[in-house]
Amino acid sequence: MSFDVTIKNHPHPSGHYFRLVEVELVCVDPGAPDESTPFLFDTAASFTLVSEDIAQVLRLPAHGESISIRGIGGRVEGQLVPVAFRFTKEPNLSLIVKTHWVILPPGTTGIKILALRDVLPTYWLGMKGSELRFGDLP
Repeated sequence: MSFDVTIKNHPHPSGHYFRLVEVELVCVDPGAPDESTPFLFDTAASFTLVSEDIAQVLRLPAHGESISIRGIGGRVEGQLVPVAFRFTKEPNLSLIVKTHWVILPPGTTGIKILALRDVLPTYWLGMKGSELRFGDLP
């Protein structure tokens, strides 16, 4: 099975465009709300990042393994926690992705960035016009 997500072009002040892909997912951990949450899909991110406020809404574990990560914005300390999720558009409801996400420290809000590393073990990716196709791996 597969599903498509629209790739959106957004203008940059330089006059160029950058592309954004938002994916809807549902955490399936016990106690997590059964509602879809939009995440920005970042093919360059090393880890999926969520701010503390989002982690609370999704009822993710409050504590995990301390981790220091470095990205384009510098170095940050976070908590690596186990997560299970499924994509809202995925027709196969039993296809669950099990991984680890980084919860950012207090003071950050509204951050929901899904990393490529959490997608590739389960899906192949392809382009179809202005759509990004997620296909189940055999």
